[in-house]
Amino acid sequence: MDKEDKRRFFVVISAFVEVVMPVLRNRIEIDFRSKRMGSFRDFLNSQQTLHTLFHLCFKRVGCCTDTSNCKRTNATVIFNSQWTKLFSINPSNCGRPCHCKYTANPIQLQDIDITLAATFLRNCCSLSPIEMNSIETLRDNKNRFLSHNTKGTLTEIEFKTTWSVINDNIKKIDMSKGDDMDKIEKRTLDETMCQQYHTQCMDLCQSLKEVVFEGVEQIEKKIDINQTQLDQKIDKKIEDMTQALESFIWNEETRRHSVRHANLQYKQEIDISTIFDLKKNLISDGLLTEDGLIVVALCEQSSILYFHIDYAWVQIIKVEYSPWDITAMDNTAIAITLPEAKRIDIYEITSNIKLRSIDLDHCCFKLTSIKSKLVVACEENNLLIVDLIRDEIFTIETLVSADDSLHSSDDRIFHLNYQSNSMTCYWDDGIKIYNIFLGAKPQGITSIFDERLLILMKDGTLRLSESDGNMYRNLVYEDDRLHNPRIISYNHKLRQLFIANRHGIFHVYKVQKIE
Repeated sequence: MDKEDKRRFFVVISAFVEVVMPVLRNRIEIDFRSKRMGSFRDFLNSQQTLHTLFHLCFKRVGCCTDTSNCKRTNATVIFNSQWTKLFSINPSNCGRPCHCKYTANPIQLQDIDITLAATFLRNCCSLSPIEMNSIETLRDNKNRFLSHNTKGTLTEIEFKTTWSVINDNIKKIDMSKGDDMDKIEKRTLDETMCQQYHTQCMDLCQSLKEVVFEGVEQIEKKIDINQTQLDQKIDKKIEDMTQALESFIWNEETRRHSVRHANLQYKQEIDISTIFDLKKNLISDGLLTEDGLIVVALCEQSSILYFHIDYAWVQIIKVEYSPWDITAMDNTAIAITLPEAKRIDIYEITSNIKLRSIDLDHCCFKLTSIKSKLVVACEENNLLIVDLIRDEIFTIETLVSADDSLHSSDDRIFHLNYQSNSMTCYWDDGIKIYNIFLGAKPQGITSIFDERLLILMKDGTLRLSESDGNMYRNLVYEDDRLHNPRIISYNHKLRQLFIANRHGIFHVYKVQKIE
């Protein structure tokens, strides 16, 4: 094991323990002090905080008071072990499970870990969108590079990626921490301290250990087993449980319910490969409009091609550079990314007129449109929200690659990360809603009726998912022998979609829902 890899891990974990955790705790204190609360316990006992946290732990429960603010959640955010650390049962006349039955324990602010701190800040404190996004990013990086890191090492690339993210985001919350981060970056390896810090950050595994060890004493009383063997079995069980929790949302066998079904009826095949002397990966992306136009970006031909879904005619618009992605602005206007030019161009396709160009600071790849905004994935790990009315650009710092996919539906943005096999959902103002592990590489995404998502995986399978990402089912569809499908687009008005590969073969389907 490379000693420098261990040192890099020690530097990052030191930053989380010595800088990130205190900054988040301090931000919580600033919030409750501004509300004239004298202590962290007063904050926990306040009606708003207690009621909010109660429903993050106990799903779909109605309270006896303040019923208008009861929030039904689909996922458990606070687990029972965390709840009992924070609250104890308080005698109450209420005859139902309710937040009025609990009171805060005499816990100190410094006793909560980064996961709980992030939960408090996201749900119980007043934050700016920038602070909210930074806290989410810090928590995600902690989980990715520390909590689930069993080797205790970081490669140079991993270190540069996460250190830049931590440094930038911690300064957005507290500008005074720049010097502290600079000092920690130069720190030499202290293996004893590294182990101590690692233990503090392994909150998930620690919780699992507590669960496992609850029965260990009883087991030891009943069986004669070598202690080393027992420890090894426990560690293996904890590792298996951790991996299972990471992929829980997308593990079909763990479901107790299934999403409503849909049926794809094969309609026709369209082959545009004869239009040009096509080469491999000619088509980079495409979409289906309400007028029945299939519009595609031809990266190697530096062109936009569009034709009617019945393939009666074909039109071509020449553009200045190779287009990488395409999205519909309305029924006649489309936007394309031009990575070489670091630019977005907007075209009126029926008149072949360029309406506008938007220059960016970075090379741009995938994009989608939402309301009067464009969302574009750029290099340097930037997801940009471009407000076309206010001429403003808001940046979300997250891992981005050229093979990612972006999609919008209603007021939500969906980002499929090809490298990490994950999907992140944001509100249209950039605030993260959730992040889930897909378990396989995603290739494309579209939304169909009732805002459900249809995700095209690299192996050609289709996943029909609820918009909250909680459950999915693999969708069986006829004539699914398309070689290397990579592009998918659905139009709500037509109730049709196409799945295409990059060589110019399109399969068109009618979509029917089955309750």
